[in-house]
Amino acid sequence: MKCQYSHSVSALLDKAEQFSYPAIRIGQLVKSPLKGQRLHWCLRWYRIALGITCAMILLLTGGLIALTLLILQSKGTSNVTNGTSCLVAPDPCLRLKHFLCSSADNTAEFTNGCKLCPVGWTLHKDNCYWFSKGKKNWTQSHNDCRAKNSSLPVLQTQEEMDFITKKADTVIWLGLRTSHSGRCIWEWVDGSPFRKELFSVSGPAEEHSCAMKRKNVVASETCNALSSWACKKNAFPIQAQPLNPLAGVSGPLPG
Repeated sequence: MKCQYSHSVSALLDKAEQFSYPAIRIGQLVKSPLKGQRLHWCLRWYRIALGITCAMILLLTGGLIALTLLILQSKGTSNVTNGTSCLVAPDPCLRLKHFLCSSADNTAEFTNGCKLCPVGWTLHKDNCYWFSKGKKNWTQSHNDCRAKNSSLPVLQTQEEMDFITKKADTVIWLGLRTSHSGRCIWEWVDGSPFRKELFSVSGPAEEHSCAMKRKNVVASETCNALSSWACKKNAFPIQAQPLNPLAGVSGPLPG
């Protein structure tokens, strides 16, 4: 009976010891200020690193979404091509035509374009014309037109001749001079040949001769003479076209 009692007491002591050791260890950990401070800083840096990682993931996700939308938009919509077509939504193109093109009416089709000239230039057919106020010799006039990305007038039709005659209030230089080959033949500044059936040049075709238009007469004059001049260049066309809603869409259509 005594042995059995001793055995029971020993078992109870063992169980009490099993519960007491963890309690002692936890108490030591709580009571140790150095270990608690280290744990606090570890948890703090862990939260900071986790926040930075989440922010980077959000930024990368947003950038990927923006890039995807940009690619889809570039496939579905075409902007101005070669400076001549407006292949965007029809309404902005129509408003642009009505604002810039005085001849466009509200019922104009989108395929009917218009042509524009810089400020101070006059539109005629497919070309823009600028008429000077001062006077220069032929070479200076030619260089001035080149600086304006244009040239002295090269006349190829009677209709254009009549327009120049009507618009020019005074004598002007034309883009016509004798060639530098020594043959003293008339040649346009763009290299095209001079056609005598359009008009004839009064006066001799001598070396350093340039053509000057006086109303209905084109006369030969020394290139060092002073005269007004005109510049000519192609008009800028705006051609509004309807947007194809299926442009840039590949794959089967949704059913």
